[in-house]
Amino acid sequence: MSNHLRGQTSPYLLQHAQQPVDWYPWGQEAFQKARDEDKPIFLSIGYSTCHWCHVMAHESFEDPEIAKLLNENFVPIKVDREERPDIDSLYMTACQAFTEGAAAGPPPSSSPLTRSPFSRAPTSRPPAGGGLMGMDQLLPAICEAWEQDRDALTEPGNRFVTLLRQERASTPHRRASTCWRRAWPSGSGPTTPSAAASASPPSFPWATACSFC
Repeated sequence: MSNHLRGQTSPYLLQHAQQPVDWYPWGQEAFQKARDEDKPIFLSIGYSTCHWCHVMAHESFEDPEIAKLLNENFVPIKVDREERPDIDSLYMTACQAFTEGAAAGPPPSSSPLTRSPFSRAPTSRPPAGGGLMGMDQLLPAICEAWEQDRDALTEPGNRFVTLLRQERASTPHRRASTCWRRAWPSGSGPTTPSAAASASPPSFPWATACSFC
C-alpha cells in the first residue's frame, strides 16, 4: 500500500508514504481534488524527528477506521515543516489562536477555495481526555458542520485570511496572530459541532494536524 507521498524526497513525508491515509503533498493536485470533490483539507504538519508526530501517526494515521474517515471525507495533505517553514508558521499561528483563553478552538481544518483554517485535531483515536474529542469523534463532527453549517464553520478563518492579506499589503511585517485576534475576537468562539474539541489545551506541542477549507 502506498499513497501520493511516494517519490517525495522529504524523510518526513516518506515516513508516511505507506500509511492507509491517502496523503498528498502540498500542491495544486491536492487543492484541485478538494475543489472538485467539495471536501475540506486535512493538513498535517510535522518533521521526521518529532516524537509526537510519531505518536499521532501510530495512534491515528495507521488506524484503518481513522484512515477511512479521512479518505472518504477529506483531502489529507502532509507538510514537512523543515521544507516549508512558511506554511508551518502561518497555520501554527492559527492553531495557537484557537487555544487562547475561553475561545480556544480545535488545530485547523480548511476549505479548498481559500485554504483558511477552521479546526484543530487531537493526537489520539480514542477520547483524548481533558475535554478534547478523539479523532474518531472530531472528524465526523467536522463533516457534519461542513455539510450543515459551512458558513459558520469557515467564517473566522476566511476573515483571518482576508485581514492577513490586507495587513501584509500595508504592513509587510505585521504578525499573523494580530490578524487572527481581529478575525476572531475574544469571547466569540466556535459555534459548530466541532467546537467541543476546543474546550481544553492541546494534547501535545505544536507539531500538529490541521484540517482546512
